[in-house]
Amino acid sequence: MPKNFEQYYSKMRNIEDVVPSIFEKTAKKAGIKFVNEAKDKTDEEGLVDTGAYKRSWHADIGEIKQKFWVVRCINSMDYASDLELGYEIKTAHFVPFEKMEGTKKTKALIASFKAKNPKAKGFIAKPRRFKGRFIGRYALDKAREYAHEELENELGSLYKKD
Repeated sequence: MPKNFEQYYSKMRNIEDVVPSIFEKTAKKAGIKFVNEAKDKTDEEGLVDTGAYKRSWHADIGEIKQKFWVVRCINSMDYASDLELGYEIKTAHFVPFEKMEGTKKTKALIASFKAKNPKAKGFIAKPRRFKGRFIGRYALDKAREYAHEELENELGSLYKKD
């Protein structure tokens, strides 16, 4: 700890030059953490197997004004909000087999259905509600926790004893 006010003031002036780079580095790391958490959670949920949804998790890091950083976390797939927040099928409609996702579970269901009904071309999707998975929210919370820990570690080290 600084012994007097002049030492403390001098140390604070030195910190002033370092803090913006710490925030920039932390913002970049938090963006990477968000993407990794979102991809891991996407795999864990087993929602889709084409990979497009998983590959579409991104974090854009930018300086919004001098020394202030922002991390924009997104998934640009057109159905991402449906998976995030949930959705509802309001009316029954026909879904051809070839339009269905090719997950192992779906393929097994289609094969089982075709074995019983060889002439079937698809399913009738009945009205129902699909719950949201909140993968983006989960990943954002994890990235935010990580950023707070990183800032605490980085800034805390500037105040160690002389």
